[in-house]
Amino acid sequence: MGINRLFPFLFLEHVFIEDLHPKSVAIDMSCFIHKAKYANCSALAIDETGKDFLESLERYFLHFIAIGNCKIYMVFDGEVPDYKKEEHESRRMDFEDKKKKAKIMMSSTSLEERDKGKLLLVQTIETRTLTELIKKYFSKHESIVFVDADYEADTCLAQLSLFGSAEYLITEDSDLIVYGCSKIIFKLDSKGEAKLYRRETCYISYDSKGFYVKISINDFDNLVEFCVMCGCDYFEGFVGIGPVTALKICLSTKRLENYLETIKLKDIDRFLKFERAVNVFRRINNELIKS
Repeated sequence: MGINRLFPFLFLEHVFIEDLHPKSVAIDMSCFIHKAKYANCSALAIDETGKDFLESLERYFLHFIAIGNCKIYMVFDGEVPDYKKEEHESRRMDFEDKKKKAKIMMSSTSLEERDKGKLLLVQTIETRTLTELIKKYFSKHESIVFVDADYEADTCLAQLSLFGSAEYLITEDSDLIVYGCSKIIFKLDSKGEAKLYRRETCYISYDSKGFYVKISINDFDNLVEFCVMCGCDYFEGFVGIGPVTALKICLSTKRLENYLETIKLKDIDRFLKFERAVNVFRRINNELIKS
């Protein structure tokens, strides 16, 4: 999921991949599986080889494949983490119901109903099934290395960035900003246009109703707390606190401490959940630094 509503605050460069000349990239494949899956739902529903799906996916990466000596890490999600297992099991059971409903819809005499059935059926295709198709298809490219993460891909991507194996990361997951990664490509399209985050030059900027801030990511001491307040996988956010208010609170360490003390007195469970979420990011950051 990433950090809720973070992108509007960030200064991201508009770039063309061909101008970057990357030596190595690591790709969060779950993002592009999702994009290509829904762009080719009709074809996927009737063609188990996934030809159109794979060719659509390839168009995103041809810009990197065409660059000589550019190593490409395709990083796939691994096991479902404990905090998501209940949600995953619920989704799996829902898939079975959707499959039955989709087959009925696809046998309809209505073209519109059949198309809806195809879309519904594609929603139930397991990621691991598509992963195997992708690995088989892209194995023809010597520059591509397949990486299976232990759990979700973001920590593995962060390691590749922080250890210097990957010059750029390609994802839609803003968690990687909180992990301290230096160069992240967002919003990549099949034409090779994208938004580039550079930690050393990126800043958070906001101007509204007399409140203006422009602060470097490198200088934002309470970045983790701000991001968790906005909402993330581990914490849904505080009631009544949007990103602007969260930013105002987190720009001052003293104000942040006072706010959290108030929350602790009013709602200890919510405070502890927030604290645990912050500690998750800090622990992962420390582990990455020590590795």
